Amino acid sequence: MVHEIDGYPMRWPADPEAWLTGRAAYGAWVTESAVGLSGHVALHEIGDEACQPAWATATGRRPQQLAEVTRLFVAPTARGLGLGRRLLDQATQTAHSLEAWPVLGVVADGRESAACLYLASGWHLVDRAPWSPGDGRELTLNCWVGPAPNQQEAR
Repeated sequence: MVHEIDGYPMRWPADPEAWLTGRAAYGAWVTESAVGLSGHVALHEIGDEACQPAWATATGRRPQQLAEVTRLFVAPTARGLGLGRRLLDQATQTAHSLEAWPVLGVVADGRESAACLYLASGWHLVDRAPWSPGDGRELTLNCWVGPAPNQQEAR
């Protein structure tokens, strides 16, 4: 349902299970609500990302010291229940427990709900980077850096 309504993921994967677990996952979490399985987030090693230079500059960390929050979504029928915040907080706490700084890159599509969630959770937009999903389109990624461990605990 998220794909049909939000267009996420941009291309439906041939193997959705492999897409959800992704590369070198540090962890993946789901939420349930009255409507059933309603949200997902994963935490991965970072890949060859367009945001990597911005993340390194903003955090002062090498790629091996970063953990990328990916596959974050909440079903439309379960939005407004705080599930996205709980999922993002779980991924952030896990990154910190691994002594990694949480980061994420998200396509700049004009939707404000995700940005509001990130800002309310102590994240900072540090850059915008050109990115191509490999299908000829040229898009822009918003590059976000999560809170430092002591900042998240203070919230």
